[in-house]
Amino acid sequence: MRRLKLFADYRQIHVESDPPRGDLADAWTVQATEDRVAAAGDVVAIGTHDAVEVAVDIAVLDAAPTLDPRAEHVTEAPITIASDVVVVAGCTDFRPKAKRFPIAPGDHVVRASHRGRSRCSSIRCSRR
Repeated sequence: MRRLKLFADYRQIHVESDPPRGDLADAWTVQATEDRVAAAGDVVAIGTHDAVEVAVDIAVLDAAPTLDPRAEHVTEAPITIASDVVVVAGCTDFRPKAKRFPIAPGDHVVRASHRGRSRCSSIRCSRR
């Protein structure tokens, strides 16, 4: 497992194939926004509460993990990886410098477990 600090610009973190071909423009439906996850083939966007720097734990596993009992919200989305790496980055990060993790090409599932939402719901988090 690796811990990253990513800036969730536009309140999103992206998980994608390298290079991604999917287009998230139509993926952010009302339901996707409520669920905090949008998928478009080889790219998945995970929604965050605010556009702030967030700590993200990344793990590439062979099987589904057990549910995190501390998670306040859990979402899953399918992703198809065409290359042998998965890229994890903030929405507007410079892609050539984004973190890459080895993964077998093929169909996978991205699971996002959110913690700390209640703190951000009760305290106004903003960036100037």
